[in-house]
Amino acid sequence: MNQINPPPSEVKETLVVGSIRLQEIPFKVKCPVFEDVTIERPVFVDKQVEIPVGIGKMTEELTEKIAESILNKIELVLIARIDKAISQRISEIKSPKIVEELVIKHKEIEVDKPVFKDVEISRITFKDVEVINPVLKDVSVMNPKLEDVTVINAVVVDQKITNAIIKDVEVERAVIREKVVDVIHPRYLNMKGEPE
Repeated sequence: MNQINPPPSEVKETLVVGSIRLQEIPFKVKCPVFEDVTIERPVFVDKQVEIPVGIGKMTEELTEKIAESILNKIELVLIARIDKAISQRISEIKSPKIVEELVIKHKEIEVDKPVFKDVEISRITFKDVEVINPVLKDVSVMNPKLEDVTVINAVVVDQKITNAIIKDVEVERAVIREKVVDVIHPRYLNMKGEPE
């Protein structure tokens, strides 16, 4: 090391005791000389390693890259397994297996704008099926075809009509019969429209 005489402004003096003073003089090193030092019996002290500046961002980028590569591998494995399952299922469909018990589950699905196609049907088999709680809806019918059908053993039931709407209808060849009609005042009817 080369010592250079510093200007007095850079010399720092500190009074220690009595007349003992400590002078701090700056040194400039141009070419440091490194010497090999032999270390005998090193003493290791347990100390928590602090995270150096900038390593946090590096770890985040590393974890993102590792997670992305793992997800890509998982996706490849899943696609391979799905392809294998689909091919196996298709082979089972070609040669179906017979199962003793068959359970069919019906689910209600709402369909918007169904597409109807004309399909030719030959040899239709009609079966009598009991219908429980049918849901009847008013549907507009365009160009209906009306045909006279003979009804055998028709069941005609007397039914009470309240608040009937009467419209003028043209009748051809009407058969007029005399019939006695009993008129009941509304105050003698109960809430259901039946006479009390």
